[in-house]
Amino acid sequence: MAIFKLKREIFDSENEDAGDRICEIIIDGAKANLRKWMNSRKRDMGQAVGKIEKNDGKPTGDHAYHGLPVRHASAGVSGRTGNISLFYVVGTSQTAGVRILGIGEHTSSTKYKLAWKDHAWKSCAGMLIDLKKD
Repeated sequence: MAIFKLKREIFDSENEDAGDRICEIIIDGAKANLRKWMNSRKRDMGQAVGKIEKNDGKPTGDHAYHGLPVRHASAGVSGRTGNISLFYVVGTSQTAGVRILGIGEHTSSTKYKLAWKDHAWKSCAGMLIDLKKD
């Protein structure tokens, strides 16, 4: 199972293609059956990664990972093919970096369907997230 952990140096880089590099890291680490799905959303994935870089992610209900609040960054039109949501935590000074916990899509304004989830993300029991219920 792939685990995506992105180092803070990538985000701190002044290199303009940092978002593209992060997308490639995520895509390269994905299981083969997710690659086609993720490649079809690469443009929106870059926009979602840009939101993470700008610290513009949104809260994800009561979800937590090792005591850190889970946030999500989305791009694309909800309910249309190609939208993407990245669920992540930002580490502390002891655990620097961003850890991607889930990759999925909006199905409505408050609901998400995950295509991939880190098995260690215990506060998310299944592959569906409803922010109104969670």
